[in-house]
Formats: sequence, structure tokens, C-alpha cells
Amino acid sequence: MRTRRVWVVLVAIALALGVVAATPAGASHGANGKICIANDIGGDSSSFNRSAAAGAAEAAAKLHVETATLDAATGADLIANIDAFVTAGDCDLIIGIGFIVAFALEPFIQANPQQRFAVMDFSFGGLYDDNTAEVLFRTDQSAFLAGYIAAGISDTGKVGVFGGLPIPPVTVFMDGYALGVEYYNAEFGANVEVLGWDPDLQAGLFTFNFDNPADGQAAAAALYDMGVDTVFPVAGLTGFGALAEADLRKAAGDEVRVIGVDSDWSRDLGDPNRVILTSVVKDLGPAVFNQASAIASGSWQGGVVWEDLAGGATYIAGFGKTNPQVPGYLKNDLKAISAAIIDGTIPTMP
Repeated sequence: MRTRRVWVVLVAIALALGVVAATPAGASHGANGKICIANDIGGDSSSFNRSAAAGAAEAAAKLHVETATLDAATGADLIANIDAFVTAGDCDLIIGIGFIVAFALEPFIQANPQQRFAVMDFSFGGLYDDNTAEVLFRTDQSAFLAGYIAAGISDTGKVGVFGGLPIPPVTVFMDGYALGVEYYNAEFGANVEVLGWDPDLQAGLFTFNFDNPADGQAAAAALYDMGVDTVFPVAGLTGFGALAEADLRKAAGDEVRVIGVDSDWSRDLGDPNRVILTSVVKDLGPAVFNQASAIASGSWQGGVVWEDLAGGATYIAGFGKTNPQVPGYLKNDLKAISAAIIDGTIPTMP
């Protein structure tokens, strides 16, 4: 999620649309089909690409499907990669990783109604249900757990959140987080405030980019200055600025924390200053595996597909170096709360 880069990519996509041609899907090579993955820009640096690759590897090993993956450095690469898959005609399913790739896929989806596609973390609003699966993630469920924990250990009675853009893949995290805090308040008779997002008004704090850590640091600083002790930045690379601000404040003696997003920040970054409380992970691996499984079994269908807490596509990471800050009773609550979220007893959306 990188706004400036997004616009560059979209311009490249618009210029490249003339290369789109309708090509019929051919026979698959794998025993149970062939899955072709068009990665987001960034290669292995993208947590989405990495988790998608893990799902593809699992599918190849367990389902005996053939897999093919193409990386992209630019918007033009995205077009070329998708065109190569479509032209070859042997992909039983072409999967686009992330919303930038979804934009690139759309003209190919329109021009190739017999080819099956899937987009990860994006919806076309039902326009292409006949040949496209729109895989969406219930990150509100795991964000709810993070909000509950953040509220439970707050010393100031204030926790914060900000987003990159006011779009559903972002605000779904913010909704779940805010409702998790509300649930904690109801359970314990507390009054922990959420600054940065109002789930009822659907209004809050945004940086309007995904690729500017300086803006993320400024947003986090504003929240910390208002008394927040835990910040949840739902803003891609911009969110790393919140981590930098937390590190600075911890060094100055403040007891502050940050919650990672998309991947396990503590695992990936090490957390030398002990400020990463947890991370709300969006794991594309199970989603890619499930799409491959549907192809292998002949049960694949277009339309919206939800991946959730129950299927392991979203979860909160371990507490890592901040583990001593989380009381045992709060940790014990997570199992029961997770079960209630999964069975629908506890709502995680407003």
C-alpha cells in the first residue's frame, strides 16, 4: 500500500491497456491444475508476496497442483506478467496479490470471460462474479483481539489508531480494534478511549499515503501527545514511522507501545526497544491454498470469498518482548473471545 507508487502504477496500467487481448484458457499442466500468481510490486520485501508464496508451496506439496509466480518491479511489469499468463493459456487460475494488481487484472478479466481469476484483498463489487473470486479478509476479528489487549494494559486510559486511506481494507482493521476496546470496557466497567477512529461515524485519522514513514511518525506523535500509550498504524510502510516514534519515546522513558499490521513485526524487525505489543497479521497463505484446493477439487466459484480467524488467514502474533506487560488473565481471555468471535456470539464490526 503505497499511495505515490500507486498513482505511478495506475498510470502505467492505463498506458498498457492496449496490450490486453482475449485468449482462451488452455489445458492445465499439473495433475490437479495450474495456479499462476501475479505478485504485488516489491518481491520478497512484500509480506503479502511472501505469505502467498508459502500458500502456493503448500498447495504444490499437498494438492499436486502446478504453480507459477511472476514478480514485478513496476506497473508495466504487472501488465506484462498478467499478459504472459493469459497468453500462455494454461493457467487454471490466475491470482493477483493486492489491490494494485487487481487494477491491472481488470481489463484482462473483462476480455477473457473463460479464464478464471482471483484477486486478494480487493473487491470489484460483484461485477465479474462469473470468472473472478474476490478474496477478502476478516481482519476486524483479529484487530478486535488486539484492541482488547491494548485496552487491558493501558495505563493512560487512551489507545490510538490511524490509517493510510479511508478504504475498506484499512477501516476494517480500525473497526475491529475500536470494538475490541469497547468490549473490554463492557467486561470490566472501564472507560478506555480510542483516539483516531470512530466506528459509528466511520471517521478518523489518516495519513493519505502508504509509503511515507515520516507522516506515520507525525501521526503517532500526535496520538502519543494526546495521552495514548498504544498506537495501531494501519498504513503499510507509513506505519513504520509509528514504530520509530515509539522507539524514541521509550528511550526517553515513556511507557509506549505500537501494534504491527499485516505481518508479525516483532519477528520481522526484532523489537530491540521492546515496544511492539503484538501484530494483526493478514496471512494470504491459507487463502491461496484454499483457492488452489477449489481448483483441484473442481469446486471453484467466482464471487466474494471470506477468509477469517477460524481459517488462520488472520490472527494476532505473539507478544514477543512485551510479553511481561500482558497479565495472564488477559492472555487467557483470548481463547474464549476468539471462539465467540468465530461462532458469531461476539460481533467485530459496527
